[in-house]
Amino acid sequence: MEKVRVSADRWNFELEGSGRFISPIGGTMLNDQHPGQGILFHDFDASDCDRRFGIMSELGLNCLR
Repeated sequence: MEKVRVSADRWNFELEGSGRFISPIGGTMLNDQHPGQGILFHDFDASDCDRRFGIMSELGLNCLR
């Protein structure tokens, strides 16, 4: 996986190895049971994280917080 950096024009982002421009499109990963309250995960569940990353990838998201 190539690292993302700020491009020479100091406005866009690019991939470090190829120099290809990238547009960050992402979201926030919250607990499904309490999305309105913004509660983060209390217990780590690897299979649930894999499922969520798969859904986000299908939607075209390429960053996450």
